[in-house]
Amino acid sequence: LTLVGARLVVEERADGTIAVAGLDGIKAGNPAVMTFFLSNGRFLLADSDVYWVDGNEPSDPLHLSDVQLRFDNEGSRHRIGMLARLSGDADTRLHLAADLRGKPGELRAWFGKLYLHWRGKDLAPMLSGRMPPGLHVRSDKVELSSWHQVSDSALADSLAQISVQGLAAWRVDAGGGDLPALKVDRLGAMLRWQRDSDGWQLAVSDLTLERAGDARPAADLTVRYRTAGDGRWSVRADVQRFSLADVRDGVTLLADAPSGLDILRRAKIDGDLRDLHMRLAGSPREGPRWAAQGRVLGLQLEPVDRFPGLRGLDADFVAAPRQGRLELASDAFVFHLPWLFEGRSPFVLDSLSGTLNWALDDQGDLRLQSPDLRAENADLRTRTRLRLDLPRQGEGPFLDLHSDFSVPSAAAVRRYLPGGKLKDGLERWLERAFVAGRIPRGSALFRGRLGDFPFRDNQGRFEVLFAVEDGILDFHRDWPRVEEVVGEVRFVNSRMDIAASRARILDSRVLRGRAFVPDLLRATAVHIQGSASGPFSDGLRMLTDTPLRRRLGRVAPAFRVEGDARLDLDLAVPLRYKGRKGPLRLQGALSWPEPARLEIVGPELVLDRPRGALSFTQSALS
Repeated sequence: LTLVGARLVVEERADGTIAVAGLDGIKAGNPAVMTFFLSNGRFLLADSDVYWVDGNEPSDPLHLSDVQLRFDNEGSRHRIGMLARLSGDADTRLHLAADLRGKPGELRAWFGKLYLHWRGKDLAPMLSGRMPPGLHVRSDKVELSSWHQVSDSALADSLAQISVQGLAAWRVDAGGGDLPALKVDRLGAMLRWQRDSDGWQLAVSDLTLERAGDARPAADLTVRYRTAGDGRWSVRADVQRFSLADVRDGVTLLADAPSGLDILRRAKIDGDLRDLHMRLAGSPREGPRWAAQGRVLGLQLEPVDRFPGLRGLDADFVAAPRQGRLELASDAFVFHLPWLFEGRSPFVLDSLSGTLNWALDDQGDLRLQSPDLRAENADLRTRTRLRLDLPRQGEGPFLDLHSDFSVPSAAAVRRYLPGGKLKDGLERWLERAFVAGRIPRGSALFRGRLGDFPFRDNQGRFEVLFAVEDGILDFHRDWPRVEEVVGEVRFVNSRMDIAASRARILDSRVLRGRAFVPDLLRATAVHIQGSASGPFSDGLRMLTDTPLRRRLGRVAPAFRVEGDARLDLDLAVPLRYKGRKGPLRLQGALSWPEPARLEIVGPELVLDRPRGALSFTQSALS
């Protein structure tokens, strides 16, 4: 039978049978004629059109033009050869060759080999109507070569090589606008599909991907599907490696992507996922269950909303539907929380290690826990225990954190000040105040909801306490530094206290000293109180080497002193608050608990063993 210029409609029905419309010489209802044709018949189709209709999918018919088909039957051997192109695309070429064997009357038992080669430009016509609603695909070039083994009229083994260039996929939103497209410069792979007695296996090797000129390393993946007679089934996937950025962009094509993934998209998640092993299983009696494990390298997130940014996180992970675990081990980890540490550079850690567990309860609330999280860089060394509850709705995140730390140089404290919470004046004072010193030990506690910080109504507790050794405190640019400080610094909610058990100012020994800010968020001044014992001459230097010189500096040259004295100071260093800065407030007293000598120059008046006190303020002496 030879047909030229025919129009045939081939339909694959839901029951697996095939119906052909347009062959008037062969009636579908006459099995004897069909058996005779499949035994000795030859069918030639030239310059014709064929429409393939998939009765299992509500898709557009696939229209092939310029079809050249030869179907030869010799007893139990059946050979098919076809050349065609996709209608409307002159660059498309389709080549099909099949060598099948089987009795003419037993189509379901046929076996043999099949070869398919397809070369074209745009994937869109091939996939028209076969994509999820709203999803669109196009390409610049596609080439597919595949070799198949057929058994019992079904594919048993397939090997395919595919190459795609200029691939773009995008989704149209509900308003009719195009969402950002996933673009791929080149995509290639070798695929091997095999069917066995209880399922099938797909192996993908040499998977290559190039995006924006960046060629990803080749990767392999395997998928295995198994079924059992009682309805149980399982899928196992093993992936050598892939880019989280590619997964992120691919997820945007999903119409029903989980809402939580939107944060990962906006955070521009990136990194490599290695050695991923996933298992999905189910049965008629229970829903699907899944488990996964693998390794992520170089995880990267940009800061979004109040979620931190990070870079360089390495971790092994194990995950299941309700719980999971991360084993952290990073050598160069970068952490950025701009809403809290405004104006600060991201924190860089030389090492980060520990276990981070997560669990999901029945209400969908997420809990993150770590019994021992360790971090270290040139500035500090920490060990942290934490619990972070992230409710699905209602109240905000709840953090329970306890951290122990040490800092080789107190000057590094300035890099870790929460600039997003401190007033500019106080922030500048803290940056200048901690000049040097060591912090051999310290601890931090945070317990409460993040949204309630700084806990003005005692809804939670925030406390940082650390010891200082060999410290230098520069509390005012016009006053002498306090040096050789030994003491402790304490932050409780919004209050700061600095207590010195030992220190030196000028050549005097500090007997006691403290500095405090009652409310860090509404700070108008830093209050400093202290007493020092040392050379009587230090008292005169307070009149000449501090802001007191503007009013009292002329008094000092009139005295010559000997012996020791005691100096008591109570001052408030003003900070700029709401655009204004108040005056320096000072009260002080100079006294002589030990023998001393005061000589007034000019009248040559000498006071030996003076008693009482010389009191002064920022503007008066008495």
